[in-house]
Amino acid sequence: MAVETGVLRNSVDIETRRKKQKALMKQMLEHSPDAGSYAPVTVLVDERPEGVMLSYDRMASFLAPYGNDEASKVARNLDAKVEALLAKAAG
Repeated sequence: MAVETGVLRNSVDIETRRKKQKALMKQMLEHSPDAGSYAPVTVLVDERPEGVMLSYDRMASFLAPYGNDEASKVARNLDAKVEALLAKAAG
């Protein structure tokens, strides 16, 4: 349970542990060791009065400051997969 501005609500962090995401993170690490500080991918599922919210910080935005095109390409691929999974889960 989490409390925000006096409103009690449910929330949970989900770390993705699927083999494919791990493989993509490994690829990013090969191109940019700094990517390791953003692993594993985390998704927040948060129940709010207006409904359930799914939150995810795009890996590509985390890696953009490092200027590594190959790592960014892998990150965009991972982001697309996570966002597709979230869209499917959201119905």
